[in-house]
Amino acid sequence: MIPTGPWPFILLGIVDRMILVHLFGSRYVSTDEAVQWHAAMDYSKGLFHGPFFYGQNYGPMLEALIAAPFFRLGVPMYVLLPAIGSLLAMLPYWSFALWFQHKGQLMAAMILAAFPLLMPVEFGAMTNMAGCGVLALIPLGWRMKRAFFRSLATGAVCSFALYINANTLVVIPVLVLLHILSEERMMARFALVALGATPGIALYMAALHWCLAHPERIIHRMVELQFQVDLERMGTALANLNDHFEWLMPVVWPYGGLLGLWLIGLVAWSVMKRNWIVAASLGSGLLVILLSFTVDKVYDGWDSIYFSLSRMFVGVPLLVALGTALLLNSAKPSIWVSRVLLGTCLLAMIVRTETTERITQHQVKYQRMWVGIGRVDALREDAQRLKRLSDLHHVDLIVPLRSPSVVWPQFRAYLHPVLEPELAPTYLAGYERRYWIHETFADTVVNTLLVTGGPRECWALIRDADPCITLIQDDGVDLVHIVENNTLETDVLIKSLMEQLLETW
Repeated sequence: MIPTGPWPFILLGIVDRMILVHLFGSRYVSTDEAVQWHAAMDYSKGLFHGPFFYGQNYGPMLEALIAAPFFRLGVPMYVLLPAIGSLLAMLPYWSFALWFQHKGQLMAAMILAAFPLLMPVEFGAMTNMAGCGVLALIPLGWRMKRAFFRSLATGAVCSFALYINANTLVVIPVLVLLHILSEERMMARFALVALGATPGIALYMAALHWCLAHPERIIHRMVELQFQVDLERMGTALANLNDHFEWLMPVVWPYGGLLGLWLIGLVAWSVMKRNWIVAASLGSGLLVILLSFTVDKVYDGWDSIYFSLSRMFVGVPLLVALGTALLLNSAKPSIWVSRVLLGTCLLAMIVRTETTERITQHQVKYQRMWVGIGRVDALREDAQRLKRLSDLHHVDLIVPLRSPSVVWPQFRAYLHPVLEPELAPTYLAGYERRYWIHETFADTVVNTLLVTGGPRECWALIRDADPCITLIQDDGVDLVHIVENNTLETDVLIKSLMEQLLETW
């Protein structure tokens, strides 16, 4: 007899995440993840260079912070960070499932635990779910015996999750209302939730103050959010909801827009059942989704797991799963329901495993600007190659140019120091996120530099005019040059090289 309850689905989810990390997460890395690698290495050494993503005034790196102690113990980063990302994506589903089980509501528990197993490969591969992962603490807070502490915990967890990533905003009002409307003395509960949110808000304000106090350290800013009530644009977005909810729908994976209809159906069903608490709570989530289409940022993205339109709505599946569970919490699952649900999850898992490589190749092949994807093994070989060359030529600084190159320069700047800890310092020409590296080398005269990238024909003209520049490797795709006996400050030298390359290109 197959047991009912969430545990078979949780165990299957663990296996499923392990397969995804093996087939995808540990083999491929993005340029944004390269910064997370670098931050985890810094954190493991006790170095904290700022409250947000390096060079930005938003986006704390929770994954890197969690990874730091394990990296210090020797766990390889290419396994560590994708494993942490996968775990954070699954935790809220598992946590709410166990909360329902604790209340004896096994059907609801099964729904929550099974939901992520029914999602497509791309959902598991998306990398911006850390904020939703924090929401896994909510059920732990709701298990506290005193309402006073439940309210404080709700506010604290929600504010911290929102600080980590604003995409949690579609879920947070639902959780807050579920708590407040389910407790006695609602106004007192609201006040305590607000009080509990104070530390998270204070942390966010302190982080913003640090950025305002050091504007020279911020090179990529969150643009001012523009709100525009454009009914025509909102109507177009709703008519193309598959784009905004891409990879967020279980089972019928290509039809993400159905998730919106599902949520509307849940609100209508809760009204029909006169379950006003669930109706008001889910309605608040639906309202936030509708209002989000007045924000310009929501329309910024494309069909990439690393910069998708749906990255703004990764909390919606959790919202739908929770709403469905709440409305079916009194149902008693039969053994046949358990078997069908478990069989469907197993089938989805098999399909994901069989299609992961094809989907990955599609994602890697059709890269666009801003975010690059690379194979970890190829990047490791490139890091080893640069290490050998820099040791051979006694290089003081490696400068990856932001110009034609077989390897995205962000990888060489941020990822390679993690792959090769003894590598010479790296400095990303024109877009260095690490302010401490910029402050060290920008106005410093470095004797010997290794420069990667750039068009072959342009470099030939520059070498003819400057005997201090030597081509040391040309693999037919990428160039590596050495600049010896340099007398110019680093930024002056880089600007001069880039102007010559652009002029002759």
